[in-house]
Amino acid sequence: MKEKGFVDTIIEAASPRMRRGEVSIDLPGLSVIRIHPACAGVKSSRLTSGGHSLFYWPMFLIVSGGQSPGSAFIRERAAAARMVIAADSGARYCLEAGVTPDLVVGDMDSLAPGELEKIRAAGVKVKVHPALKDDTDTRLALEEAIALGAARVELLAAIGDRFDHSLANVHLLYCAHLRRVNACILSPGTRIFLVEGRGAVRGATGATVSLLPLGMEASGITLEGFQWPLEEADMKLGDPYGISNVVLSDEALITVRRGVLVVTVVQDAP
Repeated sequence: MKEKGFVDTIIEAASPRMRRGEVSIDLPGLSVIRIHPACAGVKSSRLTSGGHSLFYWPMFLIVSGGQSPGSAFIRERAAAARMVIAADSGARYCLEAGVTPDLVVGDMDSLAPGELEKIRAAGVKVKVHPALKDDTDTRLALEEAIALGAARVELLAAIGDRFDHSLANVHLLYCAHLRRVNACILSPGTRIFLVEGRGAVRGATGATVSLLPLGMEASGITLEGFQWPLEEADMKLGDPYGISNVVLSDEALITVRRGVLVVTVVQDAP
């Protein structure tokens, strides 16, 4: 099994209600793998180790239409996913990476007719939605993932030049959180996730971590294992002092008594 890397590190960001019925175990060469009773007996055709399927909270991968994380990264995460869902032009990124998505959703306004034909010719299921709609294509992809039983979702190409879409995708993390789905936005050197209650950053010593409230205020914040620790502190909208902290230990702990934090972990930040 390959050595644990930053992307392979599972960052625990679960509220107490999400942890009911969950078992956490440590395996050599892996970070924490979380096994949920609902997933017992469910095999992933994409993730195996030593010829044996791993039973775990299955990860669904959503490839959106923001800045591409690169073909190699898409292939890496797709290999670890139970299902790959492309949101509109995210299908182009998948095709360029040599990854065949399991499902493509959206209004298809960003795909050329030839690209859509190629996707359909590969036997991929396509769900076309009207261009005049309330939901973003990425929201549609998330809803599909949740409906199909996702307990963990990684979003690729979910940030980029369109700040409005990037911010909307951070809001989608909360949409997933309310549905008891552990979701994060991921790129080769960045992970964005939410913490309500307790969370941890593991295996990322030296990484830059920024914490901001999702909403007007988060309070009772305690940080352990960081360059600038906190104890029972408050963070309010308009006072972004939680930017650019640094992880000092192999396990840095985050506690939030009230509210939700948006946590951004960046490796090799300038």
